[in-house]
Amino acid sequence: MKACAFYNPRSSGGKFLRHLPWLQTLFEQYKIDVVTIEIDFDDFDRSFQKLLLENEFDAIVGIGGDGTHFSLINALMRFQADQPEHALPAYAFIPFGTGNNTAKSLRLQPGVGNLPAAVANLTEGADYSFDLGTWSEHYFADALSIGLDARIMQIRDAMTERLQRSVLRRLFHGYLVYGFATFRAMFSKCRQHMKVFVDGELWYDGIVADLVINNTSIYAGEFDLTPQCQSNDGRLDIALIRSRSEYIYRFLFSYRRLPDAVKHFFVSNQDGTAWTQGRQIEVHLDAPSAVQVDGELFPAESSFSVGIVKHAMTVKVKPAAA
Repeated sequence: MKACAFYNPRSSGGKFLRHLPWLQTLFEQYKIDVVTIEIDFDDFDRSFQKLLLENEFDAIVGIGGDGTHFSLINALMRFQADQPEHALPAYAFIPFGTGNNTAKSLRLQPGVGNLPAAVANLTEGADYSFDLGTWSEHYFADALSIGLDARIMQIRDAMTERLQRSVLRRLFHGYLVYGFATFRAMFSKCRQHMKVFVDGELWYDGIVADLVINNTSIYAGEFDLTPQCQSNDGRLDIALIRSRSEYIYRFLFSYRRLPDAVKHFFVSNQDGTAWTQGRQIEVHLDAPSAVQVDGELFPAESSFSVGIVKHAMTVKVKPAAA
C-alpha cells in the first residue's frame, strides 16, 4: 500500500511530534510505503494538488484532531472539483487531537496507545462510503453549530492564545481549557431568535441557545446529541437546545457511555423539536452569530444554508463500523 500521511505539528499542543518516529516505524511494520508531510497552511492547496497529480496513492492519512481532518478533507474535495477525472484515494483517520469526534464515531480511539490499531486500520480496515455536510463552500465531516457552542469556541481560542504566552500553558490545555471556556460562556448572552427550515418546511421558530447539525454521532468528544445519526444515510441530524438549563440537561444525559435506555428515557423528542433529520437546512437569525465547523471558528453571519453530499468520499474504518 502506498499512502501519503499529513500531520499537524500543533496537534495536542505539539505533543504529537515526539511520537512521529514511532509512527514511522509502525508504517514500516505494516508494510505501508508512506510519504509523511507536515501541513503547511500558508500554501497547502497548491502543494497538495501537485502531490496528488504526480503520485498515485491508495490512501490519504490525516494525523491530528477534527480541525486537521477538516483541512485535509476540504483540500481533497477541492482537488476533486478541479480534477474530476482523478478518483479520490481513500481517507484514513489517525486521531491525535482533543475532540476526535469523527474518528470516535467510526470506532477509532485516539491517543498514543491506539496508534498501532490506527495504522493497522489502513491495511485491515473496510472501505466505508462517507457523507459530508456542506456550508459556504466548505465541507464538514463532523458537525456545524451555531450559538452557545460557537461562543465556547471563541472563548477557548482566546484563552489558548493567551496561555501560549504564559508559564501555565503546560498545566492548562485540551479539555481543561474547554471546561473553563464552557463555564464562562454559560454566563454570557447566547439565546437568540432563529427560524429553522428543514427540507423546505419551517421546523422551528423561536428562541434558541444552541443549534447543532451533525453528520456523525459523537459530538464534543463524549456526547451523543442525535441518537439516530449515521454518516452514510444521506441525511444530517439537527439538535436544538432552547436554554442554558436545557443545554446542561441535554449534554448530561447524552453522555455516550450512559446506557441507551437511560439516555432515551431522560431526553425525549415528544414535541418533535429536540432533534430531527434532513438533507437541506436553512437557518435565519435576528442578529449575526459565529459558527463552529469541525472545531474551526468562522465569522458571524445571520443566515446559514447547510446541505449534504451523500457518499462524498471513502474512508477506512474498522470492519465492525462498516
